[in-house]
Amino acid sequence: MNTWKNFEDCIKLVLASRGMETQTERITEGPTLITFSVSVPQEAEEGELASIERELGSMPDMKGVRVTEDRGEGLLLIEVPKPEAEREGVSFTAMVEASKKRASAGDLRLPIGSNAEGKPVVCDLTKMRHLLIAGDAGAGKSTLLDAITCSLIAQYTPEQVRLILCEPEAGALQPYEGVPHLLTGKNVHGRSILDAIGCACIEMRRRFDLLEAKCNSGVHARNICEYNENLAEGESPLPYLVVVADDCQEIMAVERGETSYCMNQLFHMSRATGIFLILATDTPSEKVFRDALASDLLSCAAMRTEGENSRILLGRADAEKLLGSGDLLLRRAGVRGCERVQAVSVAEEERAAVIAAAKENYEPQFDEEAERVIAGEEE
Repeated sequence: MNTWKNFEDCIKLVLASRGMETQTERITEGPTLITFSVSVPQEAEEGELASIERELGSMPDMKGVRVTEDRGEGLLLIEVPKPEAEREGVSFTAMVEASKKRASAGDLRLPIGSNAEGKPVVCDLTKMRHLLIAGDAGAGKSTLLDAITCSLIAQYTPEQVRLILCEPEAGALQPYEGVPHLLTGKNVHGRSILDAIGCACIEMRRRFDLLEAKCNSGVHARNICEYNENLAEGESPLPYLVVVADDCQEIMAVERGETSYCMNQLFHMSRATGIFLILATDTPSEKVFRDALASDLLSCAAMRTEGENSRILLGRADAEKLLGSGDLLLRRAGVRGCERVQAVSVAEEERAAVIAAAKENYEPQFDEEAERVIAGEEE
């Protein structure tokens, strides 16, 4: 409580020096932040918010402070990092339980972490469209990607969700090799990642043909949910297909034109067919990402990053102020503004238990044709 009081005194001192008589309306605590909601007599200009932020950030123990405004309530929201010894992790098991409680038909839930108030942040990937996780090395990208992958396996059956897991070499996603949810049974590495993106495009076009055929037969089926609700005898439901790629700058470094074309096709068209991308990178400077973010085709979990990368992700330098270790700003497609979140992480024993349960409960049914495409054996 003394820590809170010291922070509150600093905030009042800085605002009083600017002629702002303030009242602290509430103080909320998250895993890594304390948020002060402060009433002020008038709206602050954006330049003034930045100036307040700089002055507070120069004070002892307040590095990394972030100041935003809730104009609906007429409040300044001042997020102050807790002392490092007091910061907490976000439980994977608790987040998955919170995600399951929010289940509804046709959704694809991703537990992201806890917000500045300590409340679970669970997103529906079908509404997020696709997700880009970006930030500097060590910011926590692979850790979040690991937890998201594990959560999909924990929450859904292989009949509901299939995965293509891509990384340049064996890394964070390697433990999932052979899980029945994988489309091909093996993770994708190196040059084959380009073929995996191509495989997703081929599957997208195949699914559009199925939707068209269904509509031509007189059945209303404009998307995967409507298709699955109107299956004829002998037809199998279509699972969601999620392409998860770690260090995807490796994808962009070779044959940029071909890869950008495929990814843009998926960004713009694949949602109706139930195909989604979850991509992690520390170099989000490719034109394809900028355009997709600007067009609201892509949601973004922006972790600590410097300079131009932050502006590409968020349109401003906010990601430069983050703490690292999973501290992120979540920007959802179709939703105004960003939410600060401490990312969930999965412990080794939790991951092992999820993988063991999946292998015990489901028989693998890997797609041999997809294996050939990804291996470069088919066009």
